[in-house]
Amino acid sequence: MPHSSPQQELLTDRGSALIAKALEWHAIVQSDAVSREEEAAFQAWLDADAAHRRAFEEARRLWTELGALKQAPIEHIRSSQMPSSDETQSSWLPFRSYTWMLATCSLIAIVVTGLAVLPDYPVSVPEVLTTATGEVRTEVLNDGSEVTLGARSSISVEITDGQRHINLLSGTAYFDVTDDIRTFTVSSGRLRVEVTGTEFTVSRSNRGAQVAVAEGSVDVQVTSRPATVKALSQGQRISLNSGQLGDVREIAPEQVGAWRRNRLVYDEALLGELVADLDRYTDKPIRLLDARLASETITVTFEVAEMDLILSTLAQLYPLEVVETEAGTELRRIQ
Repeated sequence: MPHSSPQQELLTDRGSALIAKALEWHAIVQSDAVSREEEAAFQAWLDADAAHRRAFEEARRLWTELGALKQAPIEHIRSSQMPSSDETQSSWLPFRSYTWMLATCSLIAIVVTGLAVLPDYPVSVPEVLTTATGEVRTEVLNDGSEVTLGARSSISVEITDGQRHINLLSGTAYFDVTDDIRTFTVSSGRLRVEVTGTEFTVSRSNRGAQVAVAEGSVDVQVTSRPATVKALSQGQRISLNSGQLGDVREIAPEQVGAWRRNRLVYDEALLGELVADLDRYTDKPIRLLDARLASETITVTFEVAEMDLILSTLAQLYPLEVVETEAGTELRRIQ
């Protein structure tokens, strides 16, 4: 019996359902507000079946071509993927979002059905690379470029004859890009970075994203605002928050990607981002429970192995107490 191609597989009823599910996941992981639980659930779904990975790449391609879905309210899509805390008492999908979801699912159905009239072309299935909690790993891509993933990070890699594209799904990555006639692009949520040959980092958190350049130069763009493009050169960084690019700021080139050497370096960084980074290096979750303190800035350098020292120092610098619970480590404001 002849084997079906990946493209033919996606045209089956099961394939159509997978693409619909993958489109929903794509909406969630591309959101700037994706949570740790959602990242873990997405990764589990992705790892469960090779067909899930193929469906996700097809969804990514469709998403690029379908501008309408990019504007969909993420809260409504999220409600259909993640169970609420009182799932046992009610359905996942709030009644008030039913009408919206019906329209969205109809749109997805139209897109998926449209696959049936597409020619049978070769599908480029991206390679997904991930790291575990506390793991830092360097991989050589098939164009000779190197990427180092920080702890609990995930990227999707697609390198073909016509393009070199990386999608940072979560965490942080350091890129050492080889010169090539093909441009090298990195996307993360609404952020897009384009480069020909350079060394830089891209980091993603639930507050947004950041780019810092160790060598060479890159162009940074917000995809929802095509005219907003800023050029960064060696020793410069920029942050994306709430869909807006901030000011270009200076950073010592040797500090870019210092986490590759197990050093966490922060220069006027948000306390909430620092705590989120610490959480990636320990199996026991760390939570900052005060939203106001999360917006405080901090300048500090730590060794990753000094977790206890880091937490005690934060408790000295801010009105915080470190409380160990069964669920993890909580940083609570002292009243």
